[in-house]
Amino acid sequence: MTKHKSKKSSQKQSDPAYALEKMHSIVRKLATGTGDARERVFTAVPTLQAIGPDDFPTPPLADEFSKIVKVIEKYRRPGGAGFSFKNKTAARIAARLYDLMTLSSSWPSN
Repeated sequence: MTKHKSKKSSQKQSDPAYALEKMHSIVRKLATGTGDARERVFTAVPTLQAIGPDDFPTPPLADEFSKIVKVIEKYRRPGGAGFSFKNKTAARIAARLYDLMTLSSSWPSN
């Protein structure tokens, strides 16, 4: 997954506020999107790609983010044409993304 770059610099910079904003957007897509869990996770992936582990303020949150991305990538079809996970797997991914976002109450503000 690609990582966003700061508008001020071409170097990657940690941005917890940006990550939190994107996590809210991801969870909104997962909760309100149409289709089954697979379709909703597929729809949320572009937003997920806009952030990276370095954007999370603590190592445990960054590690969980990385683990979720690793699971998603494991199921990516060759050529990037969707994912091969079952609906149950997609639902678990959605739940993990929700759990990660809910931990946001402990995120320090910038």
